[in-house]
Parts: sequence; structure tokens; C-alpha cells
Amino acid sequence: MNLIEKMTGYKATDENMRCKSYQFELGKEYVHDGKLVMCESGFHFCTHPSGVWAYYNEPGTRVFKIEAYDVHPVCLGSGAIVKYVAKRIKFIEEVKIEGEGNTGDYNTGNYNTGDCNTGDGNTGNWNTGNWNTGNWNTGDCNTGHWNTGNRNTGNSNTGNYNTGDFNTGDGNTGNWNTGDGNTGYWNTGNKNIGDRNTGDWNTGDGNTGDGNTGNWNTGIGNATNRSSGFFCDIEHKVLSFNIQTNLTYNAYMRKYPEVINLSKELLKDKPIDFEKYKRLPGITEEKLKALHKKFIDRSTK
Repeated sequence: MNLIEKMTGYKATDENMRCKSYQFELGKEYVHDGKLVMCESGFHFCTHPSGVWAYYNEPGTRVFKIEAYDVHPVCLGSGAIVKYVAKRIKFIEEVKIEGEGNTGDYNTGNYNTGDCNTGDGNTGNWNTGNWNTGNWNTGDCNTGHWNTGNRNTGNSNTGNYNTGDFNTGDGNTGNWNTGDGNTGYWNTGNKNIGDRNTGDWNTGDGNTGDGNTGNWNTGIGNATNRSSGFFCDIEHKVLSFNIQTNLTYNAYMRKYPEVINLSKELLKDKPIDFEKYKRLPGITEEKLKALHKKFIDRSTK
């Protein structure tokens, strides 16, 4: 096994710069004598400053930028909370930026722990920024569900190179993805690898796509995406609750990612909370109830 020679990362300690049985100091190098075992032995650190809060968030917690040497190549976690273990570690400087390191809700700044934060490297939900841990984040490299951006880990993400299901974008890994170059099942797009894909040039079984150039066309000879007509070369704008929008399918999904969750709730025989979806174009409480009833009636036949 080849160890990684050097990495830069972040590590948390208590208010006295202690972690477990070690007392650390700035500028000093510490060496672990023994095997590297994730979560058991060695010096653990995260690649993003927000990641430390997923493992160490006691009152008085301090965060330090470190240099790690002889790092085990196999990491734990993904996105913001990915962590490594190393044989040697050196504390470089404390991460102290005004407005950062907050614990609670509705914070403004970076490296916050809580919900509804604005900034980067947050741990919690509904954050705006990058490298967030939680759900409904906006930015890149998020861990959780319903993220908007690229390289997300979770489900119902919008962007590229996501890992999970119900993603929108290209190069995703998982099932029921929309885009091109996806790996999995029931994907919509081109050049997908898997089964039961819809589109052209897919690899797998049960694909649909005759005479069309593009994705998810209904008709003949279309050279665009999602056309229900014949010989069209401009993508149609979507209807939402029978109301015409000015958005394409992908634009609609990016703007209203909650539609994925609504599509799941429609299949369940329990009331749907209108407040969660009231921003969808054309929706009313009456329309939502009528639509839900049709789904339930169909499932009971």
C-alpha cells in the first residue's frame, strides 16, 4: 500500500488544544507509532474545514489548519465530511475568521453548525454555499439530498457527476437519472450504461428511441429534447399543473427541485402538505388534492 506523502487539511481540538489523549501545540510535529486504522489509531483530519464539525463539536471546539504526512489512501465519508488518517501531523495555524465557527441556526459566515446558514463549509440544512453537509444545499460538493450543483453525494441532486438516484445532469452514478453518460437504471438521456434507459445510443436493455435525436421525445423525427410533436428542433416548455411555463424540463427541475419529493408523496395514501409545494407554478390546494386523488384511485384499482 502506497501512503500519500503529504496533504493539507483541518483538525478540531478542545479549547486547550487537546484531542483524545494528545496535547497539541502550533508548529510541532507529532508521530503515531503503530498501524493506521480509521476511527481507531492514527491522526484523523478532514479535507474541508466544515467536516470537523461532523465528528467534533463540543463547546469550546477550535479548528486548526494542519499538514499531514504518510496518509492512508483510503478515506471515510464523502463531500465535506470526508476524513483521512495519517502517521504524522503538524498544526500550522488556527482557523479564526470573523463570523465563522458559529454553532446554531441562521448564522452568517463560514464553518457554521446548524440550519439555514449563509456561507461556505456549513454543517446542517438549507445552507447556501459550498461543501455543505446536509440537505437542500446550494453549491458544489455537498453531502445530502436535493442539492443544487456538481459532484454532490445523495439523491435528487441537480448538476453533474452526482452519486445517487433521481439526479439531473450528466455523468451521474445511480438510478432514474436525467442526462447523458449516466451509469445505472431507468436513466433518461444518451450514451447511458444500464437497463431500461430512454434515449439514443444507450447501452442496455429495453431502451426507447426511434428516429429521434435527443432525449425523451414522443413522436417522430425530433431533433431536440422532450418534444411531443413531429420533426421539432426546439425543446418545448413544460406545463405545470396545466399552466404553461417558460421553462424547459431541466430549468424547471433546477428551479423547483421539490417536485421529486412531491412525485413520491403522490404515491402515498396520506395527506400532502400544500405549504411544502406552494411555490410550484399553477399549483392550488384544490389542484393538488384532485391530482393526489387520481393517483390514489389508480393505485387501488
